[in-house]
Amino acid sequence: MTSILYPEGKNKAEALCLNWHTWLHYIGNPPIDVIKVDIEGAEFEILPDMANYLQRYKPSLYLSFHPQLLEESIRVEKMEEMVFLFQVYSRCYDRKGHLTNSKSFFDAQTLNHGNAYLLIE
Repeated sequence: MTSILYPEGKNKAEALCLNWHTWLHYIGNPPIDVIKVDIEGAEFEILPDMANYLQRYKPSLYLSFHPQLLEESIRVEKMEEMVFLFQVYSRCYDRKGHLTNSKSFFDAQTLNHGNAYLLIE
């Protein structure tokens, strides 16, 4: 297993990795109330796989975005994909608990340093 932080395998460790659908099947596909995602840039890979589940169950989602770990040329595109995915949520709060919206996903702070949000139906 490698990391987006250490693609050359520095500081590597063995870990069992399951994709979303396999893990969900393994645990019996229950409705989940809250999901926390803080996976250092890999959120852009796993969240699209979770789209159907998020649309169906609308669990509260605490999400740490790390677009700064992506190539600068694709950051906005990946954030646009997240905005489309999160249309099922009616409220978005920033890490300080202030009500915000998806426009804040594109501010310089988020694109260049990351940020965390709570999305609620």
